[in-house]
Amino acid sequence: MVTDLRRKRPNRFVSTSRYVEGKQLEDQIRIVHRLHDDIEDVTLDLYGFGSQHQYLNDLINGLGAQDYIKLKGYTNNTTDVYKRAVASLLTSSSEGFALSILESIAHCTPVFSYDINYGPNEIIVDNVNGNLIEYNNLDAFYESLKSFLLDTDKQQRYFDQCPESIAKYYEDQIIIKWKALLNH
Repeated sequence: MVTDLRRKRPNRFVSTSRYVEGKQLEDQIRIVHRLHDDIEDVTLDLYGFGSQHQYLNDLINGLGAQDYIKLKGYTNNTTDVYKRAVASLLTSSSEGFALSILESIAHCTPVFSYDINYGPNEIIVDNVNGNLIEYNNLDAFYESLKSFLLDTDKQQRYFDQCPESIAKYYEDQIIIKWKALLNH
């Protein structure tokens, strides 16, 4: 499966997460705000809901970033969200098995995430279907995103590698594993 880069909206990042403290969405906002100085048409759409809505909205407005960083609220149509994005972002301090990562990659949308215990580093293959970035290192996160946006060959490579990188999670593969386990 080859994803046509023209179908993706260039320089559009998305995040699907609750608006709560542990998700550290303010890091995404600060990183994209900094990136905007170098890549003027970069955008970030944050989908979700939660107790930090007003805090995040105030941060966006305080940075003067309301034209390119948006709190989009809850959506049940993540397919369109991921298909139109160049990448999704995850800055959580902790995660379990993050289905949002799997869903993003299933739509050929690479994921850039902090390298935290569990979740992201079990699904994201660094430099294949996204990047794992040192926890709380905003400079490294910024550099990783900037490098990705400035290299369309890298973008296409990540898009193309997404499906195979998560093949072990496909339903038919899980059924095979369960059958093998139950037959022993």
